Amino acid sequence: MIRKLLTAVFPALFLSSIAVGGVVLELESRDLPDGKVVTDHLYAQGEMLRIDTGKQADPTVIFRDESLVILNDRDRTYSRVDEQQAQALGAQLSNMVRQMKGHLDSLPAEQREMAESMMKGRSPAEGSSTDVRIEPAGSEKIGEYSCQKYVIYQDGKKVGELFTAPVEAAEDSMEAFHAMARFTTKLLQSFRNTPL
Repeated sequence: MIRKLLTAVFPALFLSSIAVGGVVLELESRDLPDGKVVTDHLYAQGEMLRIDTGKQADPTVIFRDESLVILNDRDRTYSRVDEQQAQALGAQLSNMVRQMKGHLDSLPAEQREMAESMMKGRSPAEGSSTDVRIEPAGSEKIGEYSCQKYVIYQDGKKVGELFTAPVEAAEDSMEAFHAMARFTTKLLQSFRNTPL
């Protein structure tokens, strides 16, 4: 998803307003080539977080009760991922990787080399050759907000701009972001021995 955001080419303006018992963050992004504007909404209350993207094809993501719920309105389906499910999936993937390595080891050297070269670089865990930089580029006033401007470069080419404004009400949403960060850290630990 990070790569998707970075390559989507967006300038963003963070606006906030107090919702009943929570915080709403509105993120406006614009694709630089065609200028199309998409508005995303993040709703936070306590340790709950909901993310609605402005694109109808994208699912709604809800973090609540130490789990992620992904709602796909188009297909009328949902999935739920908690720490226990992530650990089970991580164990399955680790087992598959061990089996695959065992199979590769049994191949003749030439075939093993060919298979390894075909698989090389396909795993995100091995890192990406994409060079992404975000550089400060001054400040601008957008509406009534004084914003810091940043330019996003990918492989030396400007792909986006990011505008950030101080969000005083965001303090109320930090509990949700910290809870999701703790959960995400646990999920990533479940996949530490896999190619993911």
